[in-house]
Amino acid sequence: MSKFEKAAKLIIILCLLAILSVACSGEGKTTTESPAVPEQQQKPVTLTVFTPASNGSLEQFTKEFGSDIQKKFPHVSFDYVGGAKWGVDIPAVLGTNQTIDFVVVQAVSFNHVVKIFDLQYDIEELIKTKKYDLSHIQPNIIEGMRGLTPGGKLYGLPVSTSNFALMYNKDLFDRFGVAYPKDGMTWDEVYDLARKLTRTEEGVQYYGLVTDFVAYSLFNQLSASYIDPATNKAMFSSDPKWTALTSNITRFFQTSGMDLSKGWTWDAPSKRFHTEHVAAMNFYAVPPSSTANWDMVTSPVFKDAPGIGTQGNPLAFFPTSMSKHKELVFDIMTYLTSEEYQLEKAKEGVLPVLTSNKVRDAFGQDVVGYKDRNVKALVSNKSAIPSLKTDQYADGHGIIAQAMIQVASGVKDVNTALREADEKLNLKIKEAEQQKLQK
Repeated sequence: MSKFEKAAKLIIILCLLAILSVACSGEGKTTTESPAVPEQQQKPVTLTVFTPASNGSLEQFTKEFGSDIQKKFPHVSFDYVGGAKWGVDIPAVLGTNQTIDFVVVQAVSFNHVVKIFDLQYDIEELIKTKKYDLSHIQPNIIEGMRGLTPGGKLYGLPVSTSNFALMYNKDLFDRFGVAYPKDGMTWDEVYDLARKLTRTEEGVQYYGLVTDFVAYSLFNQLSASYIDPATNKAMFSSDPKWTALTSNITRFFQTSGMDLSKGWTWDAPSKRFHTEHVAAMNFYAVPPSSTANWDMVTSPVFKDAPGIGTQGNPLAFFPTSMSKHKELVFDIMTYLTSEEYQLEKAKEGVLPVLTSNKVRDAFGQDVVGYKDRNVKALVSNKSAIPSLKTDQYADGHGIIAQAMIQVASGVKDVNTALREADEKLNLKIKEAEQQKLQK
């Protein structure tokens, strides 16, 4: 496995938790009442939560979720495993006979953090007995979570999500005399802008557009999957969508004035845009703490898929099969997906999972850094239908991203790069199948 592939897998599992949650929203029925706490659960209960975040801690969990939960469930306290102590080493946790009550992780990492250790728990029965209304959550998000396993079962509930937008550096557009991008632009229109902005001046490389190739592939707008579920084979070279996706993004790096001879790393887009201020546009999930003079518009769209943004990337709570407090964990998830909670978090800049326009329209209201910025771009497009994300999905992240970088830098053509990507992923799939047989 190359350094790039290892880094890509680590980033997906560890760093996606750091992305500020953002996503599309629509109209629909919402649940406005939080769950009542049953009498038998009023006695003090300590729940153990696991997260794979390398920078995770009880303090961080309390800040993000715990304090709000305890206001609603004052009899609940939390113990924490994970983070700097455990990293992603769940076996080390289980080896101490520690009971994990629920896992908080990006849904895309479910198979590699929850299912691989047989910790998953089907919540369908609780949904029925609690009369929980799934229709108030965005349908594509629920569909994506059901698509995490072949059987289509639901093992958790999303509490926030993320979406891409097109960020742009106003200073660079002003400097080079190019009009700012607008909402609703196609990829072709954005490409025309990027060509005008890509150049080298006084030894400085300016990029018209940058993106994270891993995230671009993982949450792609065409809902292309890495693996064909019918054959369990890679489909980079056989699915025309991957040719379209690869050709679309790599052309931005093949324009006159672009030089990738020094290579391209996973953190390059963030550095070029937010820190070095040499990228005019950045197609990514959300602004971190940026020193650029930025604004944003909606994600560029493919002309034959107008209004379709990226796939959502929900952060979810997954109760475990080993927990003795599954019902309580479900009550907590019900509260975290209530309009009451989602509305307040939306105001703080956490993108909601609900279909409620009221909640969507409140996004970012209390965030000082969002004032006078077009952050509604993050909730304007409809999210793409989720692609299939099965057990071997994480193996494909670095492989397809590396293929795109090879095309972007002129090392290989599209067909060759995708064919070789198939070969690499098929080898990973074969190795995984052999490991299963040996168990």
